[in-house]
Amino acid sequence: MATKKQALRSSAQNANISSTKSPSKPVQSKILNLKDTMESEDEKESGVKEMFEVIMRKLSKLDDIDSCVKSMENDHPCRARSMRDNLIFYNINEMKDENPTDIVHGILENQLGFENAKDTVKIDRAHRLGRPNPALFTTRPRAIVCKFNFFPDKERILANAKKLKGTRIAISEQFPEEIMQVRKRLYPVLKKARQEHKQVKM
Repeated sequence: MATKKQALRSSAQNANISSTKSPSKPVQSKILNLKDTMESEDEKESGVKEMFEVIMRKLSKLDDIDSCVKSMENDHPCRARSMRDNLIFYNINEMKDENPTDIVHGILENQLGFENAKDTVKIDRAHRLGRPNPALFTTRPRAIVCKFNFFPDKERILANAKKLKGTRIAISEQFPEEIMQVRKRLYPVLKKARQEHKQVKM
């Protein structure tokens, strides 16, 4: 009899210990739900962080673009000054292995009347604009940009450019693209003023 009582008592104690160590199913379910909620919150937080990083990267790119635009705006006078001694020569037939400097000197001597231009007019550098296309060497030749060493030489050439009237060749000053766009918009006004015999200069 005593042995049966001891067995029942031992079984009850084991049951109590087991129930203490292992939560009941409702408690386990709550714990699992809490874990899922925490993981879900972590995922949400991770998603927010990722979205924030994307936004910051885009804002950084916008800042870079803004800085670039401001740099270009501030750079206009510098680029204009660097082109101060430059002239562009248009509609001059291209040749393979040509020397643009010799071509410009030839125009100065033969078309504009500059004597001994090779000796009296120093050219720092001259080259064609854009990529070569042999198929267009005569029909649509690339323009030549030429940088003169002495600013008054450039002014003398511009003053004599009217001698090219009736030929294909034309000469103009070189400006930054932004200034060229402004000049293009002003050209109709200039043309109209000249038609009205007004003394105007751009």
